Amino acid sequence: VPEFMRKPTTISIDLENRVVLCDIEIPDFINFKIVTKRGKTQKASWLPVSKADRRTAIECVIYSLCIRAAYIAAMSDVGNNFETIAVNAKQQWTDTATGARREGVIASIQASKDEISKLKIGHIEPKACFRYLKGLMTPSIDQLTPIRPIFVLNTADARITLNRDVVDYLDQHANLAVMPWDDFEHLVRQLFEWEFGRNGVEVKVTRASRDRGVDAIMFDPDPLRGGKYVLQAKRYTRTVDVAAVRDLYGTIVNEGANRGILVTTSSYGPDSYEFAKDKPISLVDGPNLIAMLTRHGRRFHIDLAEARRLEAAQKKS
Repeated sequence: VPEFMRKPTTISIDLENRVVLCDIEIPDFINFKIVTKRGKTQKASWLPVSKADRRTAIECVIYSLCIRAAYIAAMSDVGNNFETIAVNAKQQWTDTATGARREGVIASIQASKDEISKLKIGHIEPKACFRYLKGLMTPSIDQLTPIRPIFVLNTADARITLNRDVVDYLDQHANLAVMPWDDFEHLVRQLFEWEFGRNGVEVKVTRASRDRGVDAIMFDPDPLRGGKYVLQAKRYTRTVDVAAVRDLYGTIVNEGANRGILVTTSSYGPDSYEFAKDKPISLVDGPNLIAMLTRHGRRFHIDLAEARRLEAAQKKS
């Protein structure tokens, strides 16, 4: 590999899900000359290639670097530690519209180790192989825009705390609206584990924070729907204000999450549904929460009137 292409590579292995992720860096080709030899005599000259040929050459390099990283990972797994290989190719470039430097993932692939190991690496055509592996590439090499990687999974979050099972000691007909708020968060975590755990999804509760921005995080390794989801659990006795839904959207953006899910014991008003309708937000109200729990054999209930009476009694005492 030429010196200018020798960029850092980060390898992350998820042993539980048997996935290895290779984050590679692609050089900025803006000032790199691509030339072709014209003529067959000693007087032959080297001339710049056409814009179309330059574009094709750069694409070929990016395809090749992604496949190379995946192939090296596959051939290096002597301990059989993983079954799936993902590669995200990152690049820094100059935005021609603003002149500012930008960075992001411009190419991404994910395939089984078995698929990659069987490649006849010396005989492949990079673009055809990249397509065979169902890779994703930025739409234009001339005007780069980042893409959403096929696979991204970062469970190394310092906010994550130990999961706690709360269902086993809850009364079979417990009123969820009066349970401690931190127990309610763990209950929501368990519910989403029941819903999605069979598909390899991890659900982790985060430590209590001052802004209460994230109560739990879901990590989904699926290449189509997968990614990071943030959960917020609101054990409320009154209608959830639209401000909470707006805050959730801000959290989705700040966390770089695919979707946010707000779960409450109460309800949402029309303004909340209106705000959420064109955004990656799911709103789960009390009745839907009970329906989800019932699907998993849990006969809890929500009595907001009883919860409000208890709140009023506590304020008086």
